Amino acid sequence: MTHRKDWLIYFFSLDRESEIQTKERRSRKVKRKIFSILFALVLVLSFSLVTAVPVGAQGTVPDRVTAITDAADRLVALQNGDGGFMWKLVDGGASGTNVLGVSAMGILETYKLEAKAEYETALARAYKYVVDNPPAFTWNGSKYTESTKGVDSFPDITFLIKLANAADSNPDLLTAIQAQVPGITATDIAALAKSRWDGRVNHFGATIENDPNPTATKMAEYIRDIRHGQPYDALIPWDLEAAVKAALALDNSYLGQGYDQQAIDIAGVINACVDVEPYFSSTDTTQEEYILGLTGAIEAFEETNLYPAKVTELMGLLLNQQQSGGYWNYHGATPADMSVQSTAYAVM
Repeated sequence: MTHRKDWLIYFFSLDRESEIQTKERRSRKVKRKIFSILFALVLVLSFSLVTAVPVGAQGTVPDRVTAITDAADRLVALQNGDGGFMWKLVDGGASGTNVLGVSAMGILETYKLEAKAEYETALARAYKYVVDNPPAFTWNGSKYTESTKGVDSFPDITFLIKLANAADSNPDLLTAIQAQVPGITATDIAALAKSRWDGRVNHFGATIENDPNPTATKMAEYIRDIRHGQPYDALIPWDLEAAVKAALALDNSYLGQGYDQQAIDIAGVINACVDVEPYFSSTDTTQEEYILGLTGAIEAFEETNLYPAKVTELMGLLLNQQQSGGYWNYHGATPADMSVQSTAYAVM
């Protein structure tokens, strides 16, 4: 009887451990969801800071919803006819494949506040732009390169997963998307995100042509080496944090397929680049985009619940750089006051 009791206790402990792990997993997902919402909202708000303000509105502070919707309306107005967005207003207006996701996410998050038909149309056109611009990869003898730039940046992946979730719960949005791409379903949208992510891992995570074992770690190191060579070492954590966020978004839609582990592996590459020669130094404020380096590492470690001591250290450095007016400056060879981008990511 005692032996049976011991086994019952053993199985109960296993069940309890499983329950705890499930709760922890749910907690991480809720935390990631809150973090991703803040991410998109901060991007929209930061965009509103650089748009023109009517003379009569100088000195006024709009309420939160008005500020966000005004910024989203500006994004909609700037969307190109092909559904994409320009990278810089001074570049002639051509759509940049590298800014689709981060721009469209601002509209999507605003759509959750106000379900305007204009936002549905803009999101549908953005999705068609993704469909119309697939990447192509070429082996150059030592590595793969993206010979045709497509819409497959890490924020693009996150946007597609978010769009799939929104379309699944909002028939009007799905109808608008189907008007642009007939027959599409929410499942198809998520599958495109998965395909574009897997394509990046399979090519940038390869060490030989047709590598049978490409990994997210190798992909992260590939991006690390590119940024180091530019040299933009502070952008290594910033770029790779977006990859962590994308992998976790995929994990929400494709549980058990290893995307959560890929996020952990990428965070490990970030950790191996922070205060490790010859990469990003968290105390060298002369580096280009220094603030983004701090915020990228902090976010990635928070999202994966890793390296808590490092998070505390980096957070202290970030707070020490906040100016008396509440903003953060641009750091680099030619520092500048009041960087909108640095401040947006620091607040996030």
